[in-house]
Amino acid sequence: MSSLSGKEVLITRARHQADTLKERLESRGAGVTAVPLLSFVKRDSEENVRLLENLASYDWVLITSTNGVRFFNELIREYLESVPEGLKYATVGPKTKLALEEEGRTVSFLPSSYSAEFLVKEWVPMLESNERVLYVRGNLSRETVREGLKEHHISFDSMTAYDTLILEEKAAELQDRLRNESWDALTFFSPSAVEAFCELSGTLCNRALDLPCFCIGPTTERQAADAGFTNIQSPATFTAEALIEKMEEYFTEKG
Repeated sequence: MSSLSGKEVLITRARHQADTLKERLESRGAGVTAVPLLSFVKRDSEENVRLLENLASYDWVLITSTNGVRFFNELIREYLESVPEGLKYATVGPKTKLALEEEGRTVSFLPSSYSAEFLVKEWVPMLESNERVLYVRGNLSRETVREGLKEHHISFDSMTAYDTLILEEKAAELQDRLRNESWDALTFFSPSAVEAFCELSGTLCNRALDLPCFCIGPTTERQAADAGFTNIQSPATFTAEALIEKMEEYFTEKG
């Protein structure tokens, strides 16, 4: 029997991303509450159209999230008849790699550890000085990659393919659940999710600060710490499956 049996877990991921995680947790006997706190919206802009029209001028397309893949492909389908041949793709993690491959795109670079820091450390120095990069990102993406490209004098353009929005209409539901339900664990997959949880829960956020808080990635950990969470757990590998394994290890030890 899994150590998650009987544990109550809150998932804060966007609706289209939560189902698989929910199924995996439930298969281990956990009770799951899913309250999506964020939504993602494609950014239609003249700048993005211009970048797409010049897509053939780039050597690499860098996409660091599955949302980036999703909205990049939507923009391509909307504004281009075909994708230029010869483009190379780089990404950070296996889920993003898989999303690109499902669209028929071959990923030429994946770092040994799934983080922007390792991408900058391992990929950026291997680029030729004359190569051009299109960096596809969300409006709240960190500056790590941009700074790394600038530091190595790599020519690049940024495409903000989507915007991350906090679902203000979820405030009442989240606050009601915080008053009337109890969770054994919280899950956060981005700094934005931590920020949204604290904003939408208001003063009731204090009720959750001592709960085990399972985070993906160092920036999410830091955001949770800054928000006042006191029991932050994070897997060494930044995947949902690794997060569940970390959760199982935690509750095996703690009971």
